[in-house]
Amino acid sequence: MGDPATMLLVGGHAALDFVNTLGGLPDRPDDEYLHGYPDLITWCRRTDLLPAAEESRLIASGRNNPDEAHRVLTSAKELRGALDRVLRARIGQHEIPADDVGSVGRFFAVAVTRGRLQASDTGLRWTWPTLSQVDPEAPLWPIAISAVDLLDKTALDLLGRCHHCRWLFLDTSRNRTRRWCSMNACGGTDKMRRHRARLRSAQPTER
Repeated sequence: MGDPATMLLVGGHAALDFVNTLGGLPDRPDDEYLHGYPDLITWCRRTDLLPAAEESRLIASGRNNPDEAHRVLTSAKELRGALDRVLRARIGQHEIPADDVGSVGRFFAVAVTRGRLQASDTGLRWTWPTLSQVDPEAPLWPIAISAVDLLDKTALDLLGRCHHCRWLFLDTSRNRTRRWCSMNACGGTDKMRRHRARLRSAQPTER
């Protein structure tokens, strides 16, 4: 099973990397990265969706409130599943599932009510003053904002999927020819497989 502390971040957008926390083959999603609430916090820190100062406090809060932490993790996976289905419908040019769009919207609405826009050096960014109260639900808010940012502001015609595993990414290659999540993962595996096939075909056949 995957480790969020070492997970490859290949999506090109935090929301895509969030969807990719459930990996595996396209028809067998069995590589889970979010095993517990601390994994969710670790992933949010790696993608800069939560301040570093809140990481240990949120993990401690989850440890002190295990039922609430479990509920938040379940909600995070619900959001992940809804976003995943929306994106795959978009890639496959199928009808976008309205229920899943509504689910993403509900998480976004909660995030907006809990946060506020604040001026920064690069424009406006969302902040959550209630983070100082160590709310275990806090990781859901920046994830939901990121999900809607992807759906609303990103050129979704750049969406791509790995030809081997189920990971998604934004294909910004010059000719839109990216086939793999990463050459350090599926791309390298495929390259090695083709190399071995060439070696086998070059071997003389026994008579």
